[in-house]
Amino acid sequence: MILGIKTWRYGLSCPLNESIRRVADSGFKFLDINFHLIRYDGEVYYWPKEVAPTYHYEVKRLMKDFQLKAGVVLPKTPLVTRTSLGSVKIDDIAEPSDIPEEKALSLPFRVKLGVNTARDIGAQLLDDVHLPSMARWAELDRLKSIIRNTDLYDVKIGLENRNDTDPKQLLEVFKELNLRSVGLTLDIGHAHKYSRNIDQVAEQIRQLSPFICHVHVPLLMFGFDDVDRIKIIQAFKSAGYDGSLTLEMNPEDCYILSIPPHPDQKVLRYKRIMERLLNLQA
Repeated sequence: MILGIKTWRYGLSCPLNESIRRVADSGFKFLDINFHLIRYDGEVYYWPKEVAPTYHYEVKRLMKDFQLKAGVVLPKTPLVTRTSLGSVKIDDIAEPSDIPEEKALSLPFRVKLGVNTARDIGAQLLDDVHLPSMARWAELDRLKSIIRNTDLYDVKIGLENRNDTDPKQLLEVFKELNLRSVGLTLDIGHAHKYSRNIDQVAEQIRQLSPFICHVHVPLLMFGFDDVDRIKIIQAFKSAGYDGSLTLEMNPEDCYILSIPPHPDQKVLRYKRIMERLLNLQA
């Protein structure tokens, strides 16, 4: 197993190329690249600007130079105002696009754009494609249709469990999908919120292991005691999982409009905890 991290924790104004360098310098081997289509003043922008098509070659080169594997998070569409930007100018952090706002809000468009971006920068995964809530499970048919109408090639789609996702029903979904191009992004925090029991989370990992292609490790896990954390890691080991464990943290919210210090000691501390757990014998 390898450790990864999401780039969003580097704040709004930190360039993606700087994030990539920091991730590699900190010893991570996987990078989940957050990707927004910012809606601002009636226009749609790429954020960070390096996910715009004109920058893809440079990002791909950096990823290759630093020997990082990567995923691209499904593009989100936040509405940003002048007030929320503060002193930062939109053109300094985001690249204008010719994408109409209505199109940017379309899930099929965002899935295809995310897959194409992942392919262009050498990433292997489109991540954070959330499964419908149990109350709206019929929407899964629409999601299936979108996936089947997207040319995936060497990019995998990671469907993510939610707080209300029943693992038994989840198992049936993946058996029904039966698509090599689709895997499960297992969010440990969401699984724990559903069951409220670490032993049951460990059992979910063992049952769903044939479909797991990626794992999110939220800050919540670092609030578990050592025994509980060990149970989670041992469940992945016993299941033969050899993919990435991606830390989902945003410990420096105060740096959202500036570049945080490097190295970030809090991130490194959580990384050392994970490394110690991974080095324990199953």
